[in-house]
Amino acid sequence: MNHELVIRLRAALGGAEGRLPEPVQKQLDVVQAAGATSPDDLVTLAEDEARDEGVRVSASLLLGQLGDPGAAPALLVCLKAQTPQVRRASALALGQVGYAAAAHRLATALQTDQHPAVREAAAFALGQMPGDVDITPLLRALGAPGEVARVRSQAAESLGDLALRGVRAPEMTEALLRALEDPDAWVRHDSVVALGYLGDPTAVVSSIRLLASDSAPVVREAAAGVLAWVGSAPVPADAKRRDAVTALVFALRDAAPQVRASAATSLGELGAREALPDLQNLAARDHAPVPEGGTVAAVAERAIKRLEEDRRND
Repeated sequence: MNHELVIRLRAALGGAEGRLPEPVQKQLDVVQAAGATSPDDLVTLAEDEARDEGVRVSASLLLGQLGDPGAAPALLVCLKAQTPQVRRASALALGQVGYAAAAHRLATALQTDQHPAVREAAAFALGQMPGDVDITPLLRALGAPGEVARVRSQAAESLGDLALRGVRAPEMTEALLRALEDPDAWVRHDSVVALGYLGDPTAVVSSIRLLASDSAPVVREAAAGVLAWVGSAPVPADAKRRDAVTALVFALRDAAPQVRASAATSLGELGAREALPDLQNLAARDHAPVPEGGTVAAVAERAIKRLEEDRRND
């Protein structure tokens, strides 16, 4: 017999039948063993300081999956818990709930919590907040010399999430450009992606530079992808688009297969028919596997097909 909690979780996750995703099912097993059969039971378990840490963590994470703003007061209580695992879970859940009134408390956690996993979760949650979000804590975390890389990286990613929802500020661009010099590859990766989401013209120049010279394949791969987004927009001008195409064609000879594949995909998305001979050459000879599956040649063939379809539709 399915209790109310199972029914609500399936509804929230988009499916009325079948098993829940494995992590969610494991969390559900934990709270059901503690007697939970409804969302109200999750609130009780999350707030109960006498409960086992694992029960409180699972209850908090499931409240986030349900996405009910009514659970936010309980999650704010958990944000002050003794154990960092519970604080982290509550911050993640507040982000999933999107409870705007929690932004100040999350900002405080980002700036003052002693545990990096909690600060990382708070940075994530701030990127999910609706409405007019104060980006200052994220900017500080991104540029803080003593902050751990995982928190700086999440701050950059959250600035990108906010940019996708229309948040714009000059200081965002400035902070992200500085972060392109960060010693950590994932911080640079998330920063160039966020610049792409901002649609700032500087993203073209920065992506071309990273694509040509960054030491980390994951950064060069991201830079190639960003050039497809910003290079196809009305701004920058046609000259910048030509620069983007030139850089992407050069990247088809990159040492890393995932970079070559990303460059091929972006050339297809840009409608760069002038790159067809280079893509055809890649499709004929480059059978290196790529992490997402398939080969570079297969990716190049898809780009060629897209360009040929675009030509037929003209």
